[in-house]
Amino acid sequence: MKEFNIEAFKNGAQAVTRDGREVQIFHTNLKAAVPGYTIVGIIKYEANDDVTLWTSKGELVAGEINPRDLMLKSQKRKGWMNIYRTYIPGFIATAGHVFKTPEEAKAAADCGKSYLDTIKIEWEE
Repeated sequence: MKEFNIEAFKNGAQAVTRDGREVQIFHTNLKAAVPGYTIVGIIKYEANDDVTLWTSKGELVAGEINPRDLMLKSQKRKGWMNIYRTYIPGFIATAGHVFKTPEEAKAAADCGKSYLDTIKIEWEE
């Protein structure tokens, strides 16, 4: 998970609580009775939903870390890279480009003597 960012959320990033619970945000510019608490939504629990206010930074309690703070859910990504032998024994290198499919990666590979393989990589953003 990444720290909550209101602009990233507005651009489609999914929010969850720090402890991984699903949330549904209704409004991000609330004029609440408590100054600074501009986000309103619900935290989804197994038995019920809890209506909650957060600061514009996604904090349940301003200035404190709390399991119900908002975070941005990481997105799992995958891709394909070509790896090559280097002149340094025991080291390999990549071409630095991540392709969407193994076919795209293999088509772009420099298949000279230094080409070793096309590998799948996975990461979270």
